[in-house]
Amino acid sequence: MRTLIFQSHAPRPPYWIERCTATVRDWTAAKGYDYRLIGDELFDGTPPDIARKAPSVLPLTDLGRLLWTRRYLEEGYERVAWIDSDVVVFDPENFSIDSDSKHLVCREVMAKLDAGKLVTRTAVNPTITVFQNGSPLLEKWIDKALKLGQQAKTLTPTAFGRDLLDSFTGREFPAIKNVGHFSITILYEIAGEPLPIGLPGERVAPMMRAAGIPFAAANLCGHHKTSPALYLKVVERLIETGGGIVNDRLREEPAQSRSN
Repeated sequence: MRTLIFQSHAPRPPYWIERCTATVRDWTAAKGYDYRLIGDELFDGTPPDIARKAPSVLPLTDLGRLLWTRRYLEEGYERVAWIDSDVVVFDPENFSIDSDSKHLVCREVMAKLDAGKLVTRTAVNPTITVFQNGSPLLEKWIDKALKLGQQAKTLTPTAFGRDLLDSFTGREFPAIKNVGHFSITILYEIAGEPLPIGLPGERVAPMMRAAGIPFAAANLCGHHKTSPALYLKVVERLIETGGGIVNDRLREEPAQSRSN
């Protein structure tokens, strides 16, 4: 199947972003897929009246990836996958977009505090999207985004991405399940750095238990307010260990069980 992987980032990104996209390029080459990295042309084709309503580039990025996916499919590709530029592939042999489904999104497992208690939550998001020719979801998603963009007075950062996915009720989305989504607390744990005040608690082990399978890649969520040096340290540790720094904790028992 003729497949294209594409990504986008601004000119002169932080080095850790370049490290992430390099892992995607290497994986793409090993799989025999085509690869394209684009810049601000990602926003070409976005209606100007919709662009003016966006307080940041985030909703425009979500719309742009959909429009470019359709464009690449029309160029003759049979399958097109978007991968966020802050995704690092650290176990390329076990990272795959192969599926019988016409489309894939990305499963997300998060561990967070709720009323002082650590809970896990599972959802889907567009960190990675995969569409084959004939996917009914792609056109439905684009149409709904364009209508929302015309009707809304202002756009939230996730208006065209996670929010629209959540609005497609009654659907079980085929999803890539071995991609982690790392909160800032997870990043500090991986880096071995002391947690900032207000971010108590261990999260990696509960997240891995909730995921139930090893991760082959991870979205490092580049919007976190932390240093590029910390991000780079996380990238290097994930690559050096082949993901072992998180996956080795998959079978770890909860602390309460260990103490009994």
